[in-house]
Amino acid sequence: MRDLDIVTRRAVEMLRKDAVGGKPQYVDGVNVGEDTPPLVRDGRYTYFSDIDYGDKTVSLWQCRKHLSRLRYIIAARGDGDGPAEDDIIAGIDFWVDSDFTNPNWWHNRIGTPSDLGAICLLLGDRLGAERLERCAKIVARGSFSHDTSILKDTGANLLWGVRITIYYALLTGDENLLSAASNRFAEEIKTDGFEGIKPDFSFHQHGPQLYSCGYGRSFTDDAARLIYMLSGTKFSLPKEKMRLFESFVLDGQRYFTRGGVADYLAVGREIARAGALSSGAIKSATGYMLQTPEYERLDELKEYYGSLDGGAPGFAGTKYFEHSYFLSHNRPKFHIGVRGAHADFVSTEWGNGENRLGYNLARGGNACYLADGSEYYDIAPVWDWSLLPGTVSPPYTDDRLRSYTVGWAGPRGKNRDCTGYAAGGLGALAMRLEGDELSGYISYIAFDDGLLILGCGIKGPAGTRFTVDQCLARDWSGADTSDTLGYGKFVTCGGFKYVNLCEHPLQCGIRMQSGSWKRVNDAASDEIVSKPVLTLYYEMPFDFACAVVTQDAGRDTVAEIYNTPERQGAVFSDGRSVTVTRSESGTKITID
Repeated sequence: MRDLDIVTRRAVEMLRKDAVGGKPQYVDGVNVGEDTPPLVRDGRYTYFSDIDYGDKTVSLWQCRKHLSRLRYIIAARGDGDGPAEDDIIAGIDFWVDSDFTNPNWWHNRIGTPSDLGAICLLLGDRLGAERLERCAKIVARGSFSHDTSILKDTGANLLWGVRITIYYALLTGDENLLSAASNRFAEEIKTDGFEGIKPDFSFHQHGPQLYSCGYGRSFTDDAARLIYMLSGTKFSLPKEKMRLFESFVLDGQRYFTRGGVADYLAVGREIARAGALSSGAIKSATGYMLQTPEYERLDELKEYYGSLDGGAPGFAGTKYFEHSYFLSHNRPKFHIGVRGAHADFVSTEWGNGENRLGYNLARGGNACYLADGSEYYDIAPVWDWSLLPGTVSPPYTDDRLRSYTVGWAGPRGKNRDCTGYAAGGLGALAMRLEGDELSGYISYIAFDDGLLILGCGIKGPAGTRFTVDQCLARDWSGADTSDTLGYGKFVTCGGFKYVNLCEHPLQCGIRMQSGSWKRVNDAASDEIVSKPVLTLYYEMPFDFACAVVTQDAGRDTVAEIYNTPERQGAVFSDGRSVTVTRSESGTKITID
């Protein structure tokens, strides 16, 4: 069998697997095969009655559902299952003859060519030579054989272009183009680019911005699939590139996921999309890595794969990602992430009407606490976005936050006093607060049982608060509750215990909160959803100390705390310590 035929067979195999269990059968919130309306016949064409084919929404473009549904229906079809093949072909003709386009270039150059290319591969010879030629002209818009500007793309955008170029090469039988696509793909598996994989194995896109579980999640999925598709043929990637990608997954992506979910601080503006916190694509990628014999760290890959659906415990590892100002703290029972803010770094972005309330994601000092993974899943519609976990913030209404997020922006931090360090399973991220009339110092200290948070000299406008956590409340009684926790008092929720370690009272409450996805995404549904939410915060002005630990953590885990502008840190019951020291020469973190 020719190498090109091997690659084609594997591509079709993966597309079919997506539809029958490899990936969810959901396309834009509709379960293909169950909830999708039947194709409607109108002369020589078929279409879906619920799609507005005149829609020009730049993000959740309705027209794309047409190709997405056809793709999954074709891939999932058994003998005689689903719509008749003539009706499917008529649906393809409807799209090709109408040539639907969108004001957002992404749909025209990536989304449509990718879906249509997949459809053509799945149908193969049944499409017919003349129809294939017409379809290929549209697929070619996403291939660098016809648009050389794609070669200049980076990260996930580049891999989308590589995949479409490979589809086009397979459809046209062009081995030279397939080789060129493989070579450009290999070039992007590197750590010295402005975007893409960084030397610490975090992932950047749209500038110096953490996107490990947004664009980076897509990059991981596409790269693993393409490597599998090409492996063992003359189009295979060099082994050193595969080793580098393997390190990216195990020494990077593993630190941003917990079970079936991703750390919300690493998904970027995708936090405004339902299901954005799923780690399913990374599990799919790891599955294909396990089917590719050239990788070396197979035991770790198997362990990681098993943990991604909660079937196995998480791993133990603490790492500071210096290129992304991110501290990742992991134990078998939890994942904790903390992200800082720095003047050289883009903390978040908003655009295409997405992430319209995400201003406080740009503040830095954000925290994420995951045990069972349900803590923040699809919480975006009901969150109080002025009280994001781990942040110091003035009180902001939705209208005020929305006024800060007009157009497309990637705001940078306000200062350069943000740093971190990890060693021996301990770690810290320390930063000074600046901007929005805020001042003070805050340190997040990772230790075996969880996270210690220290704030000193915090000041800001009236109503400023430090939010310890704002997460979905499990085992809710059905009634709103509120409490004030004094020194040594604690409350539990899910897998964590929140302990007040200072004289300043910690406010605690659970209440039903309501909102819609349209709050955070202009193109999303305005249907109101309601969920019970736990919120814990300190009111300003204050110094504070609190710990977020596992429920079985002992009361004497933290033996000593120091919390001044010059020195923040703790000594733990096992004698180890973490200290943040500030002086005119800068901030230093020591772990003993």
